Amino acid sequence: MKTTGLLIIVLIFFSGFNLLYSNTNAGITQALLLKDIESQNAKELHKWYEEGKSLYSNNDFLSAETVFLKTIKLAEYLNEKEILSYSYYFLGRIESWKSNFPQAILYYKKARSLFYKQENLEYVANSNNQIAKGFEALGEYDSTIAYLKINIIVSKSGGLISGVFCLNCEKNRMSEFT
Repeated sequence: MKTTGLLIIVLIFFSGFNLLYSNTNAGITQALLLKDIESQNAKELHKWYEEGKSLYSNNDFLSAETVFLKTIKLAEYLNEKEILSYSYYFLGRIESWKSNFPQAILYYKKARSLFYKQENLEYVANSNNQIAKGFEALGEYDSTIAYLKINIIVSKSGGLISGVFCLNCEKNRMSEFT
């Protein structure tokens, strides 16, 4: 009798408590666990993003770059488009600072695409200006002019005074080279 009782207790233990509490659903438990993990990831994402911005504003660009690269991976996983777009924008600025203009252009294009999807036309125009500056630094003046012309369309469609102002700044700067 003692052996049978012990055997039942061992079977219940190894089979899990679903036999005792048949109303519990493993899927619900797993969903709650995943939600908790995503919440922790979201907190971590915001922490990294703020740290990257702080490092950038303190001119610690190389450390900021490392943090923004981590931020991008997690933002892509969590589908956080806003943080992702600004992180790419910051990385573009850092690559420009390092005079790595091809990589800067790549980051700015990614940022611009995300800003466009978010209808953030101010940063679409800013990204276009930065792309134009990158092409200018590479001596690709046709591409520079093309991205400045895109800002005319962006500024007209969004009514962005800043886009037009930046465009005029770039056009004045380009007149030095033509």
